[in-house]
Amino acid sequence: MTQSGPPGWLSTRQCAVQIGVSTSFIRGEIRDGRLRAQQLVRDGKRPVYRVALSDFRVYLTQHWTSTLRSV
Repeated sequence: MTQSGPPGWLSTRQCAVQIGVSTSFIRGEIRDGRLRAQQLVRDGKRPVYRVALSDFRVYLTQHWTSTLRSV
């Protein structure tokens, strides 16, 4: 998995690319509590999420294992 930004953290776009979904889908998974993430608030800009690589791996194992095996 390629990363930009702090080591060990992924953007919603990076997560989405890894599993072939949209960033909106990833944000929904975060809002629904299925994918753990940290919310970063920047001065005058909308908040963004960063997902720890370890949390993304847990998410993949719990929610995508059967899908990934069938491909």
